[in-house]
Amino acid sequence: MHAPRVHSKSGLWRTSHLNSATGSRLCVGAGEGLSAWRGQVSVQHPVRVAAAAGPSPAHSDSRGVPSTAATQPPRKLQTTSAASASAAALTPDACRHARATLASFLAAAVTLTSPWGPLDAAAAVAATAATPAAPTAAVAPATAAVAEGLAAAAAAPAATTAPGVRFTGPEVLQQLPPLPDTFPPLPELKLPKYTTATLRNGLRVFLLRDDEVPLVRATLLMRGGQYGSPPDKVGTATLTSYVQRAGGSTAHPAPGLDTRLEELAAAIELGAGQQALSADMSCLAEDVEEVMGLMAEVVRSPALPADKLSLYQAQLYNALEHQNDSPAAVARRKMTKLLYGPDSIYARTPTKAMVSSITVADLAAYVATWERPDAAVLGVVGAFEPRSMMALIEKEFGDWAPAPGQPEQPPPVPRGPAPALPPQVEAAAASRSAVAAAGTSSSSSAAAAGTPAAVATAAGASSSALSATTQVASAGGAPEAGAGAADSSAGAAATQAEQAAQAAPAPAPAPGGGRPKRPIVYLVDRPGLTQANVLLGEPGIALSDPDVFALDALGGVFNSFGGQLFDTLRSREGLAYSVSGGWDSPPDHPGLFLAGGQTSAPGEFLRSLRQLLGRAAAEPPSLKELEAAKAETLNSFAFNFASSSNQLQRILVYDLLGLPQDYLFRYFRGIEDVSRSDVLAAAAAHLHPESQAVVVVADRELAAPSLEAAGFEVVPMRLEDA
Repeated sequence: MHAPRVHSKSGLWRTSHLNSATGSRLCVGAGEGLSAWRGQVSVQHPVRVAAAAGPSPAHSDSRGVPSTAATQPPRKLQTTSAASASAAALTPDACRHARATLASFLAAAVTLTSPWGPLDAAAAVAATAATPAAPTAAVAPATAAVAEGLAAAAAAPAATTAPGVRFTGPEVLQQLPPLPDTFPPLPELKLPKYTTATLRNGLRVFLLRDDEVPLVRATLLMRGGQYGSPPDKVGTATLTSYVQRAGGSTAHPAPGLDTRLEELAAAIELGAGQQALSADMSCLAEDVEEVMGLMAEVVRSPALPADKLSLYQAQLYNALEHQNDSPAAVARRKMTKLLYGPDSIYARTPTKAMVSSITVADLAAYVATWERPDAAVLGVVGAFEPRSMMALIEKEFGDWAPAPGQPEQPPPVPRGPAPALPPQVEAAAASRSAVAAAGTSSSSSAAAAGTPAAVATAAGASSSALSATTQVASAGGAPEAGAGAADSSAGAAATQAEQAAQAAPAPAPAPGGGRPKRPIVYLVDRPGLTQANVLLGEPGIALSDPDVFALDALGGVFNSFGGQLFDTLRSREGLAYSVSGGWDSPPDHPGLFLAGGQTSAPGEFLRSLRQLLGRAAAEPPSLKELEAAKAETLNSFAFNFASSSNQLQRILVYDLLGLPQDYLFRYFRGIEDVSRSDVLAAAAAHLHPESQAVVVVADRELAAPSLEAAGFEVVPMRLEDA
């Protein structure tokens, strides 16, 4: 065993012993605790003065004089007195005694089971005591203070106690109690209790009290949103929400408003969604009266400064310049325009010319048209007394009225036509369907008119013979006596059937002549892309469709780890890293079915994806797949009630859109009741992979050969919107 080495760290002495069995060091010094890092075990004890032991021959220099670098005590512990400087050197016996005392102290104080095996304290004592002593003529000087500390530790080892030390290893984990496998049932989920009222001006109010924390949050939703932007100035709603908040109110312009909100640690924000404009506030309960008043000012009397409009127009210009950075976003935008139409309110996007044409007058006109109390709903959640809150809302919003010159009734939110497949895609699909029908009709006619009656009889005999053979084989016997007759009948039938096939007419050509049209793929050329983004789409359903539950369950069967799309296209065929598919079901109009992924082999990926979707429309999912998909939705149901704020948001949205407040529970029961036959019927009605539109965003030189080899016709599509 190597001689101990003395270290100085933070003014404290530390000695380290190299453990011969494990190669780790036991470091003893001031303080308490245990630390292990990359094979080094450090045990610290409440000993304020550590032992300084004599060096071993391994630490001597070439002249046989031991080096003092390792054993030199810290300068702060050295004494300047002449008596200490001339203290007697330790003898070899004293060194040996010091090592034995230190090892005995370790053995008595520490029992270790390290990740590298047990540390045998008794063996450490024996090894330390047996270490050869240094030559008597070459003993390094030591201070009297260190010698006195060693003597005190040797004289009363029992007076010093060390903490119990142990590692967390497998044996500790085995002592832990087992994880529970049964849990008490969750409490029944119910709609939260809330207070509702309608002001005289038509503003509907919902109050949800929650005293858990002294905060208050409020949300005001006003119908219109991005659908309310004029067709020639798309982006007006977004700019209105930005400028309205950034500019402040006429009473509290932006600098003063922002400063006051910072002082109160409060927030007021505005934003534009598809169907509604939202104003949100949050603050301490004690400041709710002031912050509610500030939000009412921003909504009712916005300043709308021109400099803020210029600022946010520049930000929109920058966003438009980067709208094509994501190939997946390009594919979705192009598919939406393809199915809804480029000018539909569900697909339109702003252009730089549109944004630059928007003026402050346009923002004021939008506010006057859509921000009115009879087309809005206000919700408040937090620590408040409902009666006091209603009085505050009446004070701030009770006299709110539509802008002068506006109609008595709020305007309806614009709606667009339902999605439809492009005529080019429909024509190609109709061509293929007509050819398939003509081929089936030709085969039937040939069997009925061009085939002699003997062929039909022989075919029947062949079928009977095969059935008899199968029955015999399944019964475990050999077709002995009837084998010759059966073979003879089957051979005759085969000969006659072959002659009939040769005499049958050729399949009818496609309508208008020529072969059937190949499926069309719209390709957006993005040179330099190494992966292709493939997206299939067709018209979908609205939230009110009775098949929404079955199709959502089928979407669960398609997606996530273990889903059909992931398992087939990624895990088995290795054609894509990510793939997904499903229906979106907006509450006010039919949505879309979209499926796709990112791949380096777009032709193979597209062909496999269409085949998989075709099987889903023809075969129900397995019971295991369906139950797993349903469980994923049902088990996450409780998270809809995770916070009071989320529940209030849902209450407001349902009220604004005209949905029943218990729709979430209806959805839960609808998913529970979905069966395999429901999924098959819904898929057969709403899933048509052979006639879906396809958009691919990729490098044309890489993607076009793969798509054409897979049997698709490539049609170029512009990257920039018209």
